[in-house]
Amino acid sequence: MDTFKYICKYCHNQYIPKRRYSQKYCSNSCRSKAYHRRQIEKNGTDHVVAENNTTPHPAIIPNETTMPIKQSVEKISVAGVGNAAAGTLIADLIKHAFQGEGNRPATKNDIAALFQKLERYHLITNLPPRAFGKFPYFDLQTNMVVYF
Repeated sequence: MDTFKYICKYCHNQYIPKRRYSQKYCSNSCRSKAYHRRQIEKNGTDHVVAENNTTPHPAIIPNETTMPIKQSVEKISVAGVGNAAAGTLIADLIKHAFQGEGNRPATKNDIAALFQKLERYHLITNLPPRAFGKFPYFDLQTNMVVYF
């Protein structure tokens, strides 16, 4: 049985299609190159522009439509800073109003008050006592285990 061979619309080579009746090009690279050629013929330019937007891509033919547009640089204004500060303040007030007492983050004073409430020695329950009945305790000041 004869295999049907198609002709690539870009490179004009024969190929055996993988998807019959829908494949026009022999490979993805030919399909991509044909797309770029159509874009150049359609617009007179390629759609690819250099990253810094100051010089066009080598495939682009420079004319009035392809020259990069100068972008304006926004400057910091007092009104802009005031609006940003007001927005942050309002957001913090709303967050504070709807946040419960238990969900607020601990401050340095909260942690210091917690340490004052703690005793220096704390019984360690997952260690067995020593042979003479001395129990293990954790010393918060020296960060060591001691037995009493």
